[in-house]
Amino acid sequence: MLIRGAGFRRSARDVRERPHRWTEAEIVRELRRLYSANVPPTYEDLTAAGHLPLVRAIQNFGGMQKLRRLSGLPRPRARSRQPALERDAVLAEIGRRHQAGEALAWSTIPMRLRNGGVSHFGSWLSAVAAAGIDYDEVRMRRRLDSKISDLSSA
Repeated sequence: MLIRGAGFRRSARDVRERPHRWTEAEIVRELRRLYSANVPPTYEDLTAAGHLPLVRAIQNFGGMQKLRRLSGLPRPRARSRQPALERDAVLAEIGRRHQAGEALAWSTIPMRLRNGGVSHFGSWLSAVAAAGIDYDEVRMRRRLDSKISDLSSA
């Protein structure tokens, strides 16, 4: 104020814009608008699309999960950082693991291989079968009916 009273002019550099003060309702509206414009409601996607002030406001109002829920938006699907395996690569890796005596049970294989098998064959069991391997032989736990038949034949 003293500067104005002394007759000095403010330069454009001296005048700073105040950051927008977001309300929760504005954040919800903006998330819905961006979602309808095909911008997924994730920190990474909003930042990449140039909405850093919105990201900061979301963090100040309790986080993405809370505001996504308030907006009624679905949680985005997890994205793998690695590209999916091709059909032939899935079959080759299953065959390699089987030849090497490595486990092929669902709970023991790498997620990338499991996801590739499920996406190309519908299920991990179908992927193993497509590789020409009997899944019952590679299961960690034998099926209950095979255990019962083993007990009854003994």
